[in-house]
Amino acid sequence: MSFKSYIVLTRPANIFTAHADIIAGLAIAGAYSSKQVDIFRLTLPQFVTVICLLLSTTFLYSGGIALNDFFDVIIDAKERPERPLPSGKVSTRNALIFILTLFVIGIVAAFNVAVESGIIAVVIALLCLSYNAAAKHRIVLGPVNMGLCRGMNLALGVSAAGVMMPAFWLIVFIPIAYIAGVTLMSKNEVYGGGGIFIKTAIMLYIVAIAFVISLVVFKEFNILKTAPFLIFFIFSSFIPALIALRNTTGTMIQNAVKFGVLSLIILDAALAAGFGGLIIGVVALALLPVSIFTAKRFSVT
Repeated sequence: MSFKSYIVLTRPANIFTAHADIIAGLAIAGAYSSKQVDIFRLTLPQFVTVICLLLSTTFLYSGGIALNDFFDVIIDAKERPERPLPSGKVSTRNALIFILTLFVIGIVAAFNVAVESGIIAVVIALLCLSYNAAAKHRIVLGPVNMGLCRGMNLALGVSAAGVMMPAFWLIVFIPIAYIAGVTLMSKNEVYGGGGIFIKTAIMLYIVAIAFVISLVVFKEFNILKTAPFLIFFIFSSFIPALIALRNTTGTMIQNAVKFGVLSLIILDAALAAGFGGLIIGVVALALLPVSIFTAKRFSVT
């Protein structure tokens, strides 16, 4: 048993995608709130808010990913025996204690921001539980559940505004549609096949892009500042998916899923730029090389 084994359980490269959700959410919150959050000129209360939200999403996401391995220990013993739980590097009892601790810290950190933030954190934890305990084995419910996890994570960042903006539900549906697609595509990442899943995933990617473009109807959103990030996102997510569609081997699908997960950072950067300006978009995008670097050392899927 080692500290690294616990880190492996949390898929650290993926955590940076959760941080990007929060940055995008803060940019959206700033566009609608009189209490705008400028990450370059933070007051002490604003600094505490940002840190608490980043800590909250870090622990919630880590708990959710570790929970996945906890419920999949029997399957992983056959398909991925090198993982911490099936290999015996971490016991199931210690893993459960670790997971519960992560969730509790994440929820407490969110409540430190606002009651609304805390409630969203509790919902995220419950969605993680429902996904891993049952929903992930269902073709439709699984991807929708995972999409809701990421949609609520974006909402966690937005909760810094303390207001419900007109574009809220449309914004939240963007990561729901996109991550539902990534999750659906991952169904065959071990054994390959499932071309229909990949095609459906690509359609959901298109839906997510359409949602982003439709935000132009709101005066707070600047499509011109979003455009370069959105174009980058289209290339980074669609090309691996199309390659996997032509060659439906497990390796190609796993690669498409990996790029799909990491591309969420770019999608978040597009939203951040549209609502908060180019600089905040670049700040969110800066998480991408960090995540890619970490992905070379830890599994993403």
